[in-house]
Amino acid sequence: MKLNEAFEYYKKFVLQKPKQISTEVGRWDIHIAPVLGAAALEEIKNLQIVQLRNCLESKNLSPQTVSHCLSLVRRVLHRAVEWELYPGPVPVFRMPKFDNRRLRFLSASEANLLLQTLHSQSELWHDVVLFALNTGMRAGEIYSLQSFHIDFQHKIAKIVDTKNSLSRMVPLNEGAMSVVQKYFRMSGS
Repeated sequence: MKLNEAFEYYKKFVLQKPKQISTEVGRWDIHIAPVLGAAALEEIKNLQIVQLRNCLESKNLSPQTVSHCLSLVRRVLHRAVEWELYPGPVPVFRMPKFDNRRLRFLSASEANLLLQTLHSQSELWHDVVLFALNTGMRAGEIYSLQSFHIDFQHKIAKIVDTKNSLSRMVPLNEGAMSVVQKYFRMSGS
């Protein structure tokens, strides 16, 4: 069995969400299939994985993209063994290490310019951005806020739909409270 055939099974039985399907199929078709897709599962050894990694890195892809591609190959091979499409073993290989964090803040003048521009265009977007700038909350967290998440007395927002699935409390300063009071009613009112 070829690696491309194993990926077709993986796509059919593992990938469920449309975005997940398009992302993984895109990675496969663009980056993996041209290099390893036609290889028989038994032929894929550490050397072939190193060649794939070198090929990906030579395209100047981000380390995160290289890692996603290698991880996808690993997952497909593990499933192929699990589904008894081939006896294995799955090659053991190192994943690229990287620090993908970016630390960037708007300056006060950039934030003011953004808010002025938005105020002239849309009051709602001005308020959303004002709230985001004052709380540091992500867009999805802001959009999912409900009035019962706001503690008006203590000026705190409870965030329950976070990126890492851990709830947290966010203090609300004067700017954030002005937005909260505009769009939410105090509980019991």
